[in-house]
Amino acid sequence: MTSTQKKHDEQPLGPNPSVTRRQLMRGASALGLSAVVLGPLLAACTRVEDTLVATPVPTTPPLPAATPFATPIPAPTFAPRSSPTPSPTATFTPRPTATATQQPLPKATPTQAPTATPPPTPTPAPPVAFSLTERQKIAHLLRRAGFGFNTADLDRAEGMGLQATIDELVDFESVDDSALDQRIADAGLDFELPREMRRWWYLRMAYTKRPLQEKMTLFWHGILTSGLKKVSRNDRMVTQNGLFKQTGMGSYQTLLEQVGRDPAMLVWLDSQSNRKKAPNENYARELMELFTLSPGNYTEEDVREAARAFTGWGLSREGFQFFDRVHDYGNKAFLGETGDFDGDDVVRIILKQPQAPRYITTRLWEFFAYENPESEVIDRLSSVFVSSGYVIRDVMRALLTSPEFYSQRAYRTQIKSPIALVVQTAKAISLESNGKGLAELASRMGQIIFDPPDVSGWPGGAAWVNSSSILQRVNLANRVTRISTATLTRQELVDLFLDGVPDPAVEAALDYFEAETKGTRDIGVSRGLLYLILAGPGYQRG
Repeated sequence: MTSTQKKHDEQPLGPNPSVTRRQLMRGASALGLSAVVLGPLLAACTRVEDTLVATPVPTTPPLPAATPFATPIPAPTFAPRSSPTPSPTATFTPRPTATATQQPLPKATPTQAPTATPPPTPTPAPPVAFSLTERQKIAHLLRRAGFGFNTADLDRAEGMGLQATIDELVDFESVDDSALDQRIADAGLDFELPREMRRWWYLRMAYTKRPLQEKMTLFWHGILTSGLKKVSRNDRMVTQNGLFKQTGMGSYQTLLEQVGRDPAMLVWLDSQSNRKKAPNENYARELMELFTLSPGNYTEEDVREAARAFTGWGLSREGFQFFDRVHDYGNKAFLGETGDFDGDDVVRIILKQPQAPRYITTRLWEFFAYENPESEVIDRLSSVFVSSGYVIRDVMRALLTSPEFYSQRAYRTQIKSPIALVVQTAKAISLESNGKGLAELASRMGQIIFDPPDVSGWPGGAAWVNSSSILQRVNLANRVTRISTATLTRQELVDLFLDGVPDPAVEAALDYFEAETKGTRDIGVSRGLLYLILAGPGYQRG
């Protein structure tokens, strides 16, 4: 190999400096790609990378300025600057010697510049109407209210229709999920091991017939957060997971009352050490800051008084226990009310505040639809929240039937979380798995299930994309490509993974790849097409 070729092979592929051409070629045999397929694949990848990296993207920390998952923005076009006309060379003529008194020069009369006529204002082009087909709406619904689909799932849901699919997702208790229970029983899990506990939840997400139940459990895990690194005991985290599954679609008041007694939460936010003589404010603060109101809607005095109300809530070997002797029975002044309040009273008073319904419905909307929702959307959902008696199921039904949920702001605009990316990919290819390795794939991308980074959960959104996670997302595409045995056509792959509409960068790469491989239909070509789709920006959003 010449030194020039060696330098070329060591050049990084795309924005991630740790992925080189040599490394990709080294993995080609593992992917089952022949040399005939590998060349066009490299060239097609380069076309995607060139399009994405060369196009300026606004920097919004912590998202890097140029990544495969940022929406490309066309570079501004400037007209070429014309070269200035050279000035003629001046000829110097000596001034003659004056022989008479010079007359004063006449004053120049300024000439008024003509008034320029402004150019006519161009008529703006009418906006392009955005609409989704019924199938695209259902695909969007199954991704957001669950963990995606394979072709058979999507065909079945399309046959039912959008509204019937929403009803089945929301009213999941009527759906038989016994096959999942049998799969978990056959897995022989050892819940003493954290990796087995994580494996258990991934099996549930990937194979449940009640996807919204698991998606809601994941939502609450990121809001009413606890983590294994502090809770320590696996059984307590599994118990909390069960609480979210059983109560997560019911009354939010009931859920908050029960989570205040949950053993994992009692340890996570130090409630077990909350005593009359030395109140611990951690749970009271997070109850208002992260669970119900958000900062600015309560005072430090409210935090102190709420902490007094929760004194005596502790743990015994059997679980939650109320210790009467260390509870503060004095009057508390909390959010404008005064009385001998306990923890349940605090929850009741909080939920009467106007901000409470707006806060929780906003958190739901941002998780399932998009950030910064319009006020009228939150007004509508808040009204449902209050009128239903704080029932989350009713809010979710209203959310999933909202026209805004199927709007351009919502459709394929969220960067998929590592958990969603792993589980959706497994479902799309109908992966038959015992769950081993699924959790590790997401953990390498930055999302360790049962162990969120802090009390506020995972930041989500653009935070999922960084120099390390990009590599791991591409590695996932490599793994899936390696195990794929289907010889699907380009259109079949685009229909399954991109709702039939690839983004322009990937479409150009697919065109190039198919032209170079002359439309051959074999496993190598199918794997190359699959890799381009999975690693492209369109699939990384959902």
